[in-house]
Parts: sequence; C-alpha cells; structure tokens
Amino acid sequence: AFVVTDKRLYVMKWGSMLGQDLGSRCIAFEFGNITGIEIKKSVMSGTVEILSPATKSSQKTYWGRGEDSAARSDNVVTFQTSRFKHFQRAVNTVRELIADYHDQDNSRRSETGNPDYISELEKLAELKEKGIVTEEEFAAKKKNLLGL
Repeated sequence: AFVVTDKRLYVMKWGSMLGQDLGSRCIAFEFGNITGIEIKKSVMSGTVEILSPATKSSQKTYWGRGEDSAARSDNVVTFQTSRFKHFQRAVNTVRELIADYHDQDNSRRSETGNPDYISELEKLAELKEKGIVTEEEFAAKKKNLLGL
C-alpha cells in the first residue's frame, strides 16, 4: 500500500508483502527526491515503482527473487491486475501532486533568489570600494550572480 501527503509518499508493507511472515515497514519518499513513478501490469499482478536517486530501477516482479523481487523492494508496491484502474488513478494523482510540489518549490526559489543576489552584489560593491576586491573580480562575480 502507499499513502500520500502534500510533501511525501509512504510505501507501507507488512507480512507477506515483505517476503516474510511477520513484521512491517514504512518507507517515506520526499516529493523533492522522487524522479519518477512507473506502473506496470502483467497477466495476474502489477507493480508501482517509486524511482529516486536512492533506489535502483530494475524489472521487479511479484514472482521475482532476490533483487528482482517486488515484495522485498522498499520502493515497489504490488497489486492484483483486477485493481489496475484503481492504482492507475492513484499514480496519476501522485504525479500531479509531485508536479505541483516542484512548481511551488521553483516559485519559492525564484522569489527568494532575487534578494539574495541583490544583497550579494551590495556586499561585493562594498568590498570593491574598500579595495578588497578588484574591478575585474567584481565584474566577473556580478556576471555570475546575474547569470550573464
């Protein structure tokens, strides 16, 4: 199973979903770290795989063994093929939430970015006036900060 909040996706497994009889596990994936979500279906089962820099993407199946076992993978949720439409809707919703999160994150960065480079330029100008930074160093750093 997986649970979604406004900032994270949690993969929750227990019992046979872990490839064992007892125990449970909950793994959190920050939206900022998720690089993709794949949904696959076969004749009898399907998988939803959460991709991130920390997870290794490979062909995981319900019946796989070792590294190919979806049941033992922290970033894979398995389901019966009859539930494919339900999981497809859930995956689409998660993709939208992740896209919204990245859009908000990018707009926050651009809003907070302007004062940062302005204050940096002001500090550099002071250093130039005091003779600590040369005109060439100031011009080079100014170009860098302004993205020119």
